[in-house]
Amino acid sequence: MNIKKLKKKEHFIFLSILSLSYLVPLILFGKITLFYNDILDAEIIYNKVIGNFLSGDADAVKIFLNGEIKIEYLRRALFPSMFLYAYFNTELAYWITDILVKLISYYSFFTLAKKINRNLYLCAFVACLYASMNIFTWTDFGLAILPYLVYLILYKKKLAIKHFLIITFFGINSDVVMTGMFIPVLFIFLFFFDRSKLLNSFKVLSLFSICILIINWPLILVGFSSAVELHREEFQRISLPLITSLTIFLKALLGIPSFENIGSGFIRALPFSFIKFPILISFFLIRDKKIKIPLIAIILTSLFIDLLKYEGIANLINNTENIFKTLTWDYMARAEIFFYAFSLIFILKEKSLYTKILSIFVIIGIILFQVNSSIVPFVKSKIYKVENYQNLFTFSGYYNHYDYLKIKKIVKDNRVISIGVDPMVAVYHDMKVMDGYHTIYPLSYKKKFRKLIEKELEANLFFKNYYDNFGSRVYTTLYHPKDVNKIRLNFKAAKELGADFIISKYKLDSYDVNLISNGCYEKDLCLYEIK
Repeated sequence: MNIKKLKKKEHFIFLSILSLSYLVPLILFGKITLFYNDILDAEIIYNKVIGNFLSGDADAVKIFLNGEIKIEYLRRALFPSMFLYAYFNTELAYWITDILVKLISYYSFFTLAKKINRNLYLCAFVACLYASMNIFTWTDFGLAILPYLVYLILYKKKLAIKHFLIITFFGINSDVVMTGMFIPVLFIFLFFFDRSKLLNSFKVLSLFSICILIINWPLILVGFSSAVELHREEFQRISLPLITSLTIFLKALLGIPSFENIGSGFIRALPFSFIKFPILISFFLIRDKKIKIPLIAIILTSLFIDLLKYEGIANLINNTENIFKTLTWDYMARAEIFFYAFSLIFILKEKSLYTKILSIFVIIGIILFQVNSSIVPFVKSKIYKVENYQNLFTFSGYYNHYDYLKIKKIVKDNRVISIGVDPMVAVYHDMKVMDGYHTIYPLSYKKKFRKLIEKELEANLFFKNYYDNFGSRVYTTLYHPKDVNKIRLNFKAAKELGADFIISKYKLDSYDVNLISNGCYEKDLCLYEIK
């Protein structure tokens, strides 16, 4: 069998495995599943609105937070890849992007891997793992192209025009936060891995970084500008004792999932549990010194992030007034998936009992990555047979479970707030809202909205601490009210702020509202008009 046929065969096998993440839920539910937290309730809605903006609607972003969000507050606002959301419906645009990111991740890593390991099946195997671990497919293409950048740095003596074009294209489709945070980590790693490639590292990563800065410049200006005070100014970092911080570090490093709430978060993290620890222990078992460098990078990056939670450091940061306080340093850890895969391609060069056992763990991890978003809906709908089960892990289950089209006909262009349901669903159906999930918005609006929810905050200390010290979820209640029979909201303040209607999962007992649609008595939503 010649090399070309061999490549086709191995690619077919491992791309077929990656396709299971689409085929399995389609067979089980007739819809593709995905984890909804931070995706369906935020990122996809941003992408939809950005698509509307790019298609010519200059006021598209005014749909958010009583019109107080600006287009430059949204990451990815100028990405060329966002034109997919301008030309296709939101769900199709998301899945096209998801497939593209996975394919680029796969071929990008395969290109690098075959320079390290001559066994093409193993190269495709680890490339499949890398594509599976790259779960943030909705954000940008930065992680997808990262292995190719390393390939150019380590194995290309002279860069051609096509290489510069590739670096530029993916640079202008990369997020300054999600991707930009790990570029310094990558540069330091490459310096210690092969110092002879320092000039190449500088050229490739400088061009990539410049492209990221250019396409994200409006957002960067917002971060450094003093014209508008943002809600992130009130961020208070988690402050923990040193022992607790180190415990979190070890759990994250070894891939130990949290058993406090065995739900979607646990299942989402489960595949990493089969990969992280088995690869890390190779530090002591494998002789190749090159393996130790990416593993050290994983350890030090994770340690840096978790030490920021130590009370001595966290309190110092909380008392500052600079961008260091508002940055989400956890994004640096995104690069760890590259380091794990990069280590693995070296580890598998050795043939031993350990590498065979390790391969089994990796296979389990890869399979779990393809099916983990289908586990919860499968258990609830097929095993427990929950009546009227709302499959939040699908677009239709999350956005179209309730009759928002009927509500839209009534509220028209008036502003709405939501109680007991995600306010971003209303945005999905083109309703102007007062509330939602936003990583950047004016601090003044946070204070105005607080008057509306003040009594709910007093009744729920967890909600109060969240809103006052973080506050990105500008919600009337945090997921659900403390007491559904006594919802403590200031509807007059909501009216003064600009709200005209209330979409509620619960009955409201207040003289300040009029019931328009009594769907909540029929396991649907109630619609109220504020007097």
